[in-house]
Amino acid sequence: MKLFGLKIIVFLVAASAFAADPPALDTLDPQLYSNPPRGVIEGCLTDRSGRRSTEVEVSVDLPEIAGTTTDSKGCFSLAVPPGRHRLNFTKGDRQTTSSSIQVPFLGIVRIEALGPDSTARVSSKTKKKKRTGTGRTSRSEERIRDRSVIRTSSRAPIPEWIEFERAVEQARGDTLTYDVNGRALGTAENRRFQVTVDERKLDEPFFGMLDWALSRSAMEDVEIVELGVEPDSAVGGSGAMNGALRLESQAPQATEGGRIRLGGGERSSRTVDLSRSDSFGERWHFRVAGSTSETEGFSVSRTAAPEYSRFCSSTGDFECLPAESAALGTRTLERSSGYVRLDRDSGPLGFDDVDGLVTVEAGFGQSEGIVRLTDFGRIQTDESEQPWAAARFSTRSWQISGNYRSFDSGRQSVLGTDDTWVWDSTSWAWRVATTQSALAGKLNWSFGATREDDRVDSLDPDGPQRPSILRGRSQNLGPGQTNPNQQTLLFQPVQSESDAYYGKVDWAATDNLQVSLGLRYDDGSLFDPQWSSRVSIGYSPSDRQTLRLAYHEGFVAPSLAELYLLADVGQAVQLGDLERICAFDGVVCGFDLDFIRGEEAGSDTTPDTRTVALGNPGLEVESTRSLVLGYHFQGSSDFSWSLDLFNNEHENLISDLVPAFDALGRPAHSMILGYSTSEDLSPDRAGELLTELGSLLGPRFGNLTRIVDGTPVLAESTYVNLGDARSRGVDVGLRWNPGAISLALTYSYLDFEVERVRSGVDPRLLSANAPENRVGLVISYLGDRWGVTLGARWFDDYLWVSGPFRGTVESQVISDVAARWDFSRNFNLNLFAENLTSGGDHQVFGGALLDRRVTASLGFEW
Repeated sequence: MKLFGLKIIVFLVAASAFAADPPALDTLDPQLYSNPPRGVIEGCLTDRSGRRSTEVEVSVDLPEIAGTTTDSKGCFSLAVPPGRHRLNFTKGDRQTTSSSIQVPFLGIVRIEALGPDSTARVSSKTKKKKRTGTGRTSRSEERIRDRSVIRTSSRAPIPEWIEFERAVEQARGDTLTYDVNGRALGTAENRRFQVTVDERKLDEPFFGMLDWALSRSAMEDVEIVELGVEPDSAVGGSGAMNGALRLESQAPQATEGGRIRLGGGERSSRTVDLSRSDSFGERWHFRVAGSTSETEGFSVSRTAAPEYSRFCSSTGDFECLPAESAALGTRTLERSSGYVRLDRDSGPLGFDDVDGLVTVEAGFGQSEGIVRLTDFGRIQTDESEQPWAAARFSTRSWQISGNYRSFDSGRQSVLGTDDTWVWDSTSWAWRVATTQSALAGKLNWSFGATREDDRVDSLDPDGPQRPSILRGRSQNLGPGQTNPNQQTLLFQPVQSESDAYYGKVDWAATDNLQVSLGLRYDDGSLFDPQWSSRVSIGYSPSDRQTLRLAYHEGFVAPSLAELYLLADVGQAVQLGDLERICAFDGVVCGFDLDFIRGEEAGSDTTPDTRTVALGNPGLEVESTRSLVLGYHFQGSSDFSWSLDLFNNEHENLISDLVPAFDALGRPAHSMILGYSTSEDLSPDRAGELLTELGSLLGPRFGNLTRIVDGTPVLAESTYVNLGDARSRGVDVGLRWNPGAISLALTYSYLDFEVERVRSGVDPRLLSANAPENRVGLVISYLGDRWGVTLGARWFDDYLWVSGPFRGTVESQVISDVAARWDFSRNFNLNLFAENLTSGGDHQVFGGALLDRRVTASLGFEW
């Protein structure tokens, strides 16, 4: 069922545009439909030579839905209930069937398919197939090969597919690192924008960063790309506050055959991609796929001098880059992935009276050398791994699914402080949902429940011991012995659980009026219960015009890092001599955890008082209320334009790391307290200790506090709820597709205004991290055997504030070119050129200078 109010982009076995390897999609706006009472499948059929297929009967396997016939241009339009359908194409004694097509509620799915005139030209393997004993045509004979999906082969990650879309804000930090966002409030590795592949989230649960590098990148296997730029918490919960991108893979039976691709190009780029899909028996289908790639990134070391701007001279400095203590380990970025999927249709494992589909799959992702921008500065991954597994059982009305994913960060090199981080997580998620319809498909509703469990541990068994009173005194160890505390980012492992219940109702009240309602309840261990809602009303005064009014409420919960972080952000301080004062009263104060009474003062040269960033367990959730007014005009089958006006109210925005104490010595939040001596110290010893601490630390004495077990630390930074803001603007889109040539022009305007800021906080820290004006242009030509697409976007300069990276991103033009040539039935050549006009510009302040990269690949498909 369609998530009404979202922008939906559909890739299917018969998609119409050469748009994916290009940096653009053949975008549709189903929320701005042209008077469809249900869902609409429309398009034009062509044969291999490009001629229109006329007088072809088009139908679906529903007796209550009357079919239609293609007109003199080979075009058709068919209204169907929402859900999955297969199109039947019949002309004379020839018949073929498309693969499964997902039809959204009140949405238009446009296709450009190979009609029955081309069925004799499928593959040599298909011709050898014969009818089965049941009288049904085999899967291979039924299949129409998807020309456009085959033509969208790309080694570019998912974000580059959507960077020219209307209302999408994207900024690259380096190769494989992106901020993708809907309508403002971006940040490095944005966690307010949700991305899922077959319900499996791509964000890791500790920092909440999206790991695009570990996503399944073989986009030929993707059937549906659904993009929403409005709050989607009523569907996705926390993390979908500013929109969502959902990808759904094609079933193996829809893409039978094999694929081998070898590629290479500038900056030592190399790729290998393999895939094989096939069937065995009547109901079993599988796909095995794997890929590996290697390229040189754009990031350079910042130990001697920055490649642009200047080094910062103070903590709150703007228009500068922080100096780094460690050089980059490597400039070579590597990633690999693989998975296997097994499907069984027409009943699960022998229960043939149930018309359903069982899917079991497992895979892994691995990356190395990637440079990320974080609150602490840049970090580089030595190696990270993400194994995962999923299982689903679905029928026409029900779906039960579960997935497991593990994130092993490997050793992360913190370039600013030359430290090493490690964090590992495991996540489980379950979902059960049902979809029902009535009134001949005009009333549709669904209900569901989800459960998520996350666990994170930052233990580095090969790393140094972090001082801790609790660790040092536990387990009755002998004199001088300690129980090692080797957590790098936490005091101890943490975990979270969350449950959610949601419902949606979509009602076509009349042929001209449609209503959509959504409500979701989330309750988790990290946040108070939250309600998310959406209401959308669409009215079509004519067949060519549609008005839409939508209201959304969304939220994002604090991440585990924002709540429980305990990480070194500076050099430890030597205060070990003060332990002698506490030792007179038999008290362990924690300034020298190796101290043995009677040892010579100053003999222990290991500093034990850490300079740290602390989480804030008192953080409140961020929330957004959004109001959208949209208009869509469908001038003809070749021309349309859309206009959206939006107003978003943002509350309790969560900061990146800010100073833990202000200039007056006041703590940023109640969880940070000034230092107090142990109650077991005598008044004289306590006074002596405080006097010496003040003398040794000077102004930094105000930063001294104690963590949960009493260990003293210097609190350098923390997280707070910064304040409230408003974002409003306009998104305009124009599309013209007269035939082989297509053109898309977009414009976005954004006004961001800070309405309230926390006392003592620089208001510049509340930034939209997005330009005020942005223009996008995509021009494509799709011929019978070759196609080319040019995408370009211009934006004006804007302030970027994320962690220590605070400066202006200059106005620039970003352009990419993609081309494909099918020079035989089985061989194709792909070309992708990125950053053609950037000239070494940065899209994120603090990110790398991005330059041109041209790559090509040779593919063999059978």
